[in-house]
Amino acid sequence: MHPVLIAEDYTAQHLLMQNSFEAAGIPFHICKNTELDLSLNLACDDVSCVVLNASKLGNEAVERLCSSPGCRLGSCDFVNIYTYEDTEELSELRRIGITENHPFPYSPASLVEFVSSHISESTGIYETLRNKTDKRIENLISQLNPSGRQRGRIYIREAVLHILFSADPPINLHRDVYSRIAAAHRTTVKSVEHSIRISVESCWQHADKEILKTLIGSSDISRRPTNAGFITAVARFIAAEDPASFPAAAGRLLNSTYPKLHI
Repeated sequence: MHPVLIAEDYTAQHLLMQNSFEAAGIPFHICKNTELDLSLNLACDDVSCVVLNASKLGNEAVERLCSSPGCRLGSCDFVNIYTYEDTEELSELRRIGITENHPFPYSPASLVEFVSSHISESTGIYETLRNKTDKRIENLISQLNPSGRQRGRIYIREAVLHILFSADPPINLHRDVYSRIAAAHRTTVKSVEHSIRISVESCWQHADKEILKTLIGSSDISRRPTNAGFITAVARFIAAEDPASFPAAAGRLLNSTYPKLHI
């Protein structure tokens, strides 16, 4: 379960929310209710939703946070807490997309109940999308014809999933992708890299040439791509089919500056 990010400036309300969320068993982080602090926290951590006081932060700041490229959350994942005198701000918040508003500190139990429900719903949607994407990647790799006996086929699928669902681009393929896969399968990074290379070679030897051209977006398939190039090409292909499902990844993958396909 990803933690809730709580943006609050007042120590008394910190304690009230901290006690409420701890009692409910909901993990959380607390930061200041400023655009800078929220941006930094959203860029560094995966969070399930953000609880903030939109009227004190400012509607323009909230809108920028909701639409920033590094934010994986939708506007519905920003939960506004307000005092009763802030009701005139609600129509503007609805325009931005924040439709859930909870008076606080008057009803902390209501806030916790909503957040619990929101996390449960978001987790279900996330898992459904991930499972659907996993099957789509598997179908694509099957079309590219690597042998089902090759372990690299599994590693490619997991690498593509990591890229599509990661909030930040992998800076280093070995450190950010291979090492995770190696740890999960109790093997070495070198073994992961070697297995993927074998599967990529198999694709390039046996796959339908037109499918390969579509995959890499080029008629030049004379040279086999690097592991990184092949993994990126598959991730780009999947993201292009449904960019709305992978807003952060699509923004990177559909940009021509992302990793080149050939050595």
